[in-house]
Amino acid sequence: MANPEDDDTEKCISNMKAFYRGLAGNRSVKILTLANLYIDKYGEDISAILLPFFEHNNNLRSLDLADAHELSPKFLLSINNKYIRYLDIYCCGGDDELMAKSISTLETYQSLRKLS
Repeated sequence: MANPEDDDTEKCISNMKAFYRGLAGNRSVKILTLANLYIDKYGEDISAILLPFFEHNNNLRSLDLADAHELSPKFLLSINNKYIRYLDIYCCGGDDELMAKSISTLETYQSLRKLS
C-alpha cells in the first residue's frame, strides 16, 4: 500500500479508500496484512469503511496490522474474532491508555492461538 505522506497524497488517499471499500465486501479472505493503516487521519474513519469486512468475514483466520495508527478498542472489537487464530499488531500508535484498552479487548478472542 502506498504511503499517504507521498507527494500525490490526495490520489493515494483516494486509492486507499477504494481498496478498503473493495475489501469491505469480501467474505473469503483468510489471511490479511494491512500496513500503514491510517485509521482516521485523512478525514474519514477507515475502520468504519472496513467494518463490514471484519463483522461478516467468517473465514478470516490471520490478521497482521502493521503501523495501524490510532488503533482503537472499537476497531479491535469490530472484528468477528471468534475465528481469528493469529493476530500480529506491530507499531500501532496511540497513547498508553488507548493501547491498554485495545489490548484488553483481546480477551474476547476465544480462538486466538498466537499473538505477537
